[in-house]
Amino acid sequence: MTYSILSHDSKQQLEQERSRLMHERETIIESVTAEINRLIQHIDALLGSEGMAEGNGTVDAAVPTVDAAVPAKGTRKGKAKSAASGAVSSAKLQESAPSDLDEVTAPDDGQQKRKRRKSKSFDAEDLKSEFKGLTAIDAMIQVMKKAGDQTFSTDEMIEQVYGEFDEAEMPRARKSVAGVLARGARFNTFDKVEEKPARYKLSDSVASA
Repeated sequence: MTYSILSHDSKQQLEQERSRLMHERETIIESVTAEINRLIQHIDALLGSEGMAEGNGTVDAAVPTVDAAVPAKGTRKGKAKSAASGAVSSAKLQESAPSDLDEVTAPDDGQQKRKRRKSKSFDAEDLKSEFKGLTAIDAMIQVMKKAGDQTFSTDEMIEQVYGEFDEAEMPRARKSVAGVLARGARFNTFDKVEEKPARYKLSDSVASA
């Protein structure tokens, strides 16, 4: 009954606000889910590393040598031969196993350098160099002006405005950029033209300014 007496403008504003809240709810759920998955993967990786370390510590005992399987008949010669064979087997296993030290001291190649560059955290103010001195929303306006009538999703806008950062930081980036786009739509800077995924373009009033 209350809804039926609202003016047309009030209804429209309430519908827009409801749409915004639903979108932000989905964004928050995606962000929390991604963070939980990242923590689980990190824990799995730690558990996997521990398992490998334990395996390497007991590998000599788990792999019997030929001489260990054959009785030495109580002779010193047999015992010496068994010990020597065990030492050779252990040395071969250590040579074939990857060394953590080798990984650390190995010379960097291009792929490792790129990986280090991508390992930084997401910073909402750390825009590409071409947008130096601009705010995030000003950079997005600039991108949309150059694109004409092209529309942009949240991920596409992240790619346009920000440089490289750790993939695990993507939920934070999506939340930040989605918030800027949603606020811009509320103030008629952007027009929201699609849902799920949301897509935006520059409003006609800003494009013609």
